[in-house]
Amino acid sequence: MNYNLVKTGGCSIVIGPGHYGKFISLYSNKLIKLTRIIQNHNEFKHLNKIRRIEEYSKYYSIPDKEVFILTPENEFYQYAKRLASIDKLNIFNGSINYVYLDYAGDTDVSDSLSYMMNDNSLGFWKSYKRIEKLAHHILKGLSFLHERNIAHLDIKSENIMINTKNCTFKIIDFGFCSCQPFDDFVKNPRGTPGYFPKYHHLDKIEPWLPKVNANDFVKDSNGRFPSIYDRA
Repeated sequence: MNYNLVKTGGCSIVIGPGHYGKFISLYSNKLIKLTRIIQNHNEFKHLNKIRRIEEYSKYYSIPDKEVFILTPENEFYQYAKRLASIDKLNIFNGSINYVYLDYAGDTDVSDSLSYMMNDNSLGFWKSYKRIEKLAHHILKGLSFLHERNIAHLDIKSENIMINTKNCTFKIIDFGFCSCQPFDDFVKNPRGTPGYFPKYHHLDKIEPWLPKVNANDFVKDSNGRFPSIYDRA
């Protein structure tokens, strides 16, 4: 395990045992995740459905069922806030959720590619077989979600963890996750702006795009999906 792991995101911080400091964890072999539930980001909403996937822990790293509340008055709260101070996270504004999760890896795909470019070395990606293994494993994990009408909605290089020691991969961060008929997503699209299609910008759909309704994804009498651009 990477005991120096501190991974920050827009709505959370994940802390490895090497950064527990003087604080004692209930589960020493787990990572600690501090996260805030906001209108568009709720990591706990669909986890029970994901847990019903056979061998889900092989493909995803999700929080344990037990959830604690951490308040600003707590000493560990302030300690974690200092750990993430460089990222200026907005989660440290009132009480936050404190959960444990299994170790997923010592780096993510984004960082591994940055290391490769900065060091001018293939590093972890020295074998084509590793690239094939990543693609196969992640696509398989996504297919299990899609078979159950679950969409992750934030698949990106930062949300795919790599355990470089045993060459395994896991999908993380289900905060934007949605389930069919995806009404919440249709009404309020969400995700990471930098990974949006080119016509999406700054967390909103540009006004020249046609509005997408939930029934736009229902086949017509000819068995085809109607084009939303017919209304444009």
